[in-house]
Amino acid sequence: MDEHFERAEGADGWIAARNGDEWHVLGSRCRSCARLAAPADRFGCLQCGAPTEQVDFLPLSGRGTLLNAVTVFQPLIADATVPLVIGRIALEEGPVVSAQIGVEEEQLSPGMALQAEMVGASASAAGAWRFNPAEEARA
Repeated sequence: MDEHFERAEGADGWIAARNGDEWHVLGSRCRSCARLAAPADRFGCLQCGAPTEQVDFLPLSGRGTLLNAVTVFQPLIADATVPLVIGRIALEEGPVVSAQIGVEEEQLSPGMALQAEMVGASASAAGAWRFNPAEEARA
């Protein structure tokens, strides 16, 4: 990973990359099989089993396209506020992720552009990723 970025554990379990005040979704690329993963595979490649030493971490754009979304009314993790919208998002670099979306399901349509935004971060810790329609994203 670029020496200008530092890794930080996010509240959502994703690893984030930070360059000063700027946050990036962190992905990983396996040197053995070339798989690009997001969120990053922290324990080695989940496709070919290569160890962590064979995985390079890289910041991703956080831009993606909404595939589908659903409103969840049951907490998925402790202390989660419901209802919340979860979507499947195809990142522009290729991986497809499931993530929280920051607007109501009725405001979404498949194919719309989304942008990841780091929310709840402090000077010393990452928060959690939330995707918003690209024109509304603040990050």
